[in-house]
Amino acid sequence: MKKFAITTLCLVSLFVASCGKGESKTASNTTPAPTPTADEFLKKSADAMLATKSAKFGLKRLGKPAIFNEAMKLTFTKATCEYKAPDRAHATIQVGLANGNQMQLERIWVPEGIYQTNPVTKQYVKAPSDVTFNVVVLFQADGIPKVLRSGIQKAQIVGHEKLEDEDAVHFKGEADGKMVAPLLADMIPADKFYPIDIYTDPKTYYPRRLTMDVGDGDAFEIDLFGVDQPVDVKSPAAAAQPPAGAPAK
Repeated sequence: MKKFAITTLCLVSLFVASCGKGESKTASNTTPAPTPTADEFLKKSADAMLATKSAKFGLKRLGKPAIFNEAMKLTFTKATCEYKAPDRAHATIQVGLANGNQMQLERIWVPEGIYQTNPVTKQYVKAPSDVTFNVVVLFQADGIPKVLRSGIQKAQIVGHEKLEDEDAVHFKGEADGKMVAPLLADMIPADKFYPIDIYTDPKTYYPRRLTMDVGDGDAFEIDLFGVDQPVDVKSPAAAAQPPAGAPAK
């Protein structure tokens, strides 16, 4: 009887040990997927932006107004924009005049060309040929997606935060001025890197806010919203007139 009890105890011990090994093996097979690095996450953000069907966004200058057109002594404060893929956009641009007054300029990008309102008549006319600020380009491969994909140095994840009561992943890095300056109508020098904060949606990877420090307490900030919501950008009815005193940039 004693020998039988010892044998039974040994069998039970072996069974428990084998069950433990099985559980350990099962656990090891459920390793969670690795968290994307900052660079990998930003590349996903670039892909998400390239897939945009439509969006609305605000571009504003924080701090002192930026020089928008040096020859005409115009400054830039903010722009409210909407985009419809692949080649339509509208912007309301707030411009400061040399005398200190403010003026709103409407600009439209359509397949037929670029049009903007005449400052005096408020009617749409063809924009000057040297216009550089282009909302459509911001969403194309050479625009913000290119900056996110290859124009951010020393990218790092700061953490998960709340942006206007919604979850966001916060990144920091340095933006290449050579890529960013043309997108901002050359309102900043292109020969340097700028500290930048990027906030993206943790589920869709879509960029929601980009804030770039340009020095002396000044910054440019882009807030994107209304992604893939209905946007209708029509060609202006009176757009066949030649440019008439409309500022370029």
